Amino acid sequence: MRHGVMKQGVIKQILITLALSLIAISSACAEAQPSLIVYMSPEKFNHPVLVGVAPLYTRWVYQAEIAEDAATKALATKFADVSTCEAGKRADVIAWVKPRLVYNPAVGTYFAKLKVEFHLGDGRPLATYKAEGQHDGSVNSIFMVDEVTQAFDDAMRQIMLKVQADSNLQTKIQSAMTAGFTRSPCGMVTVLSSPRNND
Repeated sequence: MRHGVMKQGVIKQILITLALSLIAISSACAEAQPSLIVYMSPEKFNHPVLVGVAPLYTRWVYQAEIAEDAATKALATKFADVSTCEAGKRADVIAWVKPRLVYNPAVGTYFAKLKVEFHLGDGRPLATYKAEGQHDGSVNSIFMVDEVTQAFDDAMRQIMLKVQADSNLQTKIQSAMTAGFTRSPCGMVTVLSSPRNND
């Protein structure tokens, strides 16, 4: 009888220890996820890119919409409340996405070049990552948009690997959120950030 009571006491202690460990782990994981806005220059939306071989066969591709969608989907796996930039919107982090699509007819491949500049919500630069995704395809294919989408998705996968591996980026974001800062409208990132080469 006494042996059974002792066994129950040990089991209770183990359960209490496990419960406390789970609480500690969940509180560590409960670190607030920052919100993020995807920004892209309006001129990218107004100017589709011409791919193919002129004058034989060419197609216009609206790369901005495809790149914006790829970035939004990928960044939603790491940040909370990911949305696109609209007038007056604010967030903890702004990701300035700069796409460039190239098609090589000799090998039948789309090359999606992406540059993503991360800024704090007040415009201060955090980090810049570049990647090039690729996917086989044909300008004449009815699946052209899907093929271009997969090339940009590939580029964003590479960028997200770099983001996740950059502990310095995570630290800077969390420090800024802890200290508190004034979040500017997302469109101001072009004015508040330091001058850069045109992309």
